Amino acid sequence: MEIIMRNLCFLLTLVATLLLPGRLIAAALPQDEKLITGQLGNGLRYMIYPHAHPKDQVNLWLQIHTGSLQEEDNERGVAHFVEHMMFNGTKTWPGNKVIETFESMGLRFGRDVNAYTSYDETVYQVSLPTTQKQNLQQVMAIFSEWSNAATFEKLEVDAERGVITEEWRAHQDAKWRTSQARRPFLLANTRNLDREPIGLMDTVATVTPAQLRQFYQRWYQPNNMTFIVVGDIDSKEALALIKDNLSKLPANKAAENRVWPTKAENHLRFNIINDKENRVNGIALYYRLPMVQVNDEQSFIEQAEWSMLVQLFNQRLQERIQSGELKTISGGTARSVKIAPDYQSLFFRVNARDDNMQDAANALMAELAT
Repeated sequence: MEIIMRNLCFLLTLVATLLLPGRLIAAALPQDEKLITGQLGNGLRYMIYPHAHPKDQVNLWLQIHTGSLQEEDNERGVAHFVEHMMFNGTKTWPGNKVIETFESMGLRFGRDVNAYTSYDETVYQVSLPTTQKQNLQQVMAIFSEWSNAATFEKLEVDAERGVITEEWRAHQDAKWRTSQARRPFLLANTRNLDREPIGLMDTVATVTPAQLRQFYQRWYQPNNMTFIVVGDIDSKEALALIKDNLSKLPANKAAENRVWPTKAENHLRFNIINDKENRVNGIALYYRLPMVQVNDEQSFIEQAEWSMLVQLFNQRLQERIQSGELKTISGGTARSVKIAPDYQSLFFRVNARDDNMQDAANALMAELAT
């Protein structure tokens, strides 16, 4: 408990200092002097952050500011499908040549090369040594073609349907079923509820190459992209790579990302989830809160307060379980999760010892009250 009290005292001192009368709380957050930001003539934004560790290594990200939320009703799963197709053929690297090219550089998919689709973004990432200049140039050329020259050949599209279906099927376990049962409860009144990034398997089975290409052309435009470079690389060299490979992308405009505000709720919801394969019984309490947009000192402090609250709760809970003070709880956690662009969920969960749910619930409420 001594560690917790020290952390709590530090938190209170920090907040008190930042809230001294006369302090300009709404001041803009300072930018790291090493961070370089800018925008190309075609609208693509970039960020460069030189960092010496690990030595001779650089990480590259292409961020498309669109995910599954922008899908139409007949496109549920298309954003994720398009992401998969970036590894299945571009103008210069047809078929599996993109993957083969990465492998020829000693890069492994999953470890050095990866991608993901979320509700509001699609991101491609490559990590490679900066000492291999030719490889670095070639990787940048692949990023360029991902941005504008994916092919969506029918043979490749049809082959990828099975890959995505198997990805979906591989997650059909107790954890997934529990997550699905929580979705209507947690995501009520949000567009996220009906736009799970992996989409509908009916869409995956029937979407045409033309529909995939249409989505790609609608959103994969320079003004809807940010390219990020972080690593042991000279900033001038990084900027030259960006300009040489991405400034020639046509300056077409992407469609405007729509926003669906979440309807606020001020009443209690409850849900009971049963699954015969679930080996741990527990109880969770979720608070739905507005998402803090961190853009000045005041919002930074507010978000930091929530983060510290979660950290302190987790530390205290684990200490009390390990010391034997909490005999009805075998484990637990607290964290904050983004559930919609404008809302987050702050949740506290405990696992019931000997499946005694009532005692676990009482213990959780007592912890939150102290």
